[in-house]
Amino acid sequence: MSLTQECHTIIQNITNQLYPVIMDHLKNIQFLKKKFSEDDSYANIFDLLDELNDEFVSLSKYETRLMFPLILNLLKEDCKSMENCNHATELQTLITKKEDRINNLVLSLEVEAELLEPEKKGTLLSIINIFSHNYTNTKHDLHKCILQLQRKKGIIVNQQPEKEV
Repeated sequence: MSLTQECHTIIQNITNQLYPVIMDHLKNIQFLKKKFSEDDSYANIFDLLDELNDEFVSLSKYETRLMFPLILNLLKEDCKSMENCNHATELQTLITKKEDRINNLVLSLEVEAELLEPEKKGTLLSIINIFSHNYTNTKHDLHKCILQLQRKKGIIVNQQPEKEV
């Protein structure tokens, strides 16, 4: 499969399958809030779930409205316009920060879930699992595709996280 076909397939999978499934899982947050509103063991979990929902919605908007169209455009043309290349790099940095935040929130939810009684975990674990497995694996494939595209186009990107001063 060519790089172009591979990237198209991954982007279609994310937009048409993965993200709608994740959104369906995140709709269960309201169910959890109703069911466990009086349960103190869920207080921190609700905050984490709200943050996860906000980060995911924001990420999906950045990707579907900006990043994915830009990737598809870069696949079609030579990266003669450095502005497009720089824009892609800036977007990728922003998206990576959002993905890191999502991964940290999911990890925090895993820790919180371990403290719950087994009968209170089901819905929460399904949200955690969709991110830990489907989301993580698919995003890995997307990042690999982006790196291959950057290599093909001669775009040099610093993959090291920025150090805070």
